[in-house]
Amino acid sequence: MMSFPLPASPSRTVALWLSVVLTIAFTIPRSARGQNPSQLSERELEARVAELFGRSCVQSGCHAGPVPQMGMDLSPGRFYASTVAQASTERPELMRVNPGAPENSYLVMKIRGHPDIVGAPMPFTGNRLTKEEMQTIEAWISSIQANIFNRSCAISGCHVGSGAPHGMELSQGKTYSETVNVPSGTNPDLDRIEPGDPEKSVLYLKIIGDASVGAKMPLTGPALSSAEINVIRQWITDGAQNN
Repeated sequence: MMSFPLPASPSRTVALWLSVVLTIAFTIPRSARGQNPSQLSERELEARVAELFGRSCVQSGCHAGPVPQMGMDLSPGRFYASTVAQASTERPELMRVNPGAPENSYLVMKIRGHPDIVGAPMPFTGNRLTKEEMQTIEAWISSIQANIFNRSCAISGCHVGSGAPHGMELSQGKTYSETVNVPSGTNPDLDRIEPGDPEKSVLYLKIIGDASVGAKMPLTGPALSSAEINVIRQWITDGAQNN
């Protein structure tokens, strides 16, 4: 019968197994925990981005607490308002997160170490983000603009389906054709979206609560956040492109 040498002591056995476990843990990439970013919904992407920022930017104490660096708080529940459609402190002509345009988002440039950034790449301490983690952040940025109306307005009983109020359907894939350069059903002298001019866009005036165009939107559920309103305003200002 073949025999095998046994470890000299229980402690050696524990050490051996610990070595195996740690090897496996650090060999499997963190991105293998879930689906490909392109298969995730905006809310799933947002949750994953919150976890990435929490691990890489908040735990280090850089972008959290009473006085986060550059005034950019990346803690869960705060990173959206602190980044989306907000001007960068280092490059004010660029947004930290430019909705729908990760390639023009200063946060992405900082993480990637783009030659046009000011100062050092992010994160300042710890490991750089992996390729898969960067893809997750970029997929989230790409999804933001397209999903605000879909999430807040294309809900049962509102701007979805054949019975949408004033025939304005705001579900994914239909928002552009239903709003841009389309006369308003309630204020026909104005377009629902007037490219380049949010102040003459009824849809924008509705979501900020301008009484001259009637009740504030959305009629049900929570109001859009200031960050989401900024996204829509910036999109209109930039010409309301179909992107």
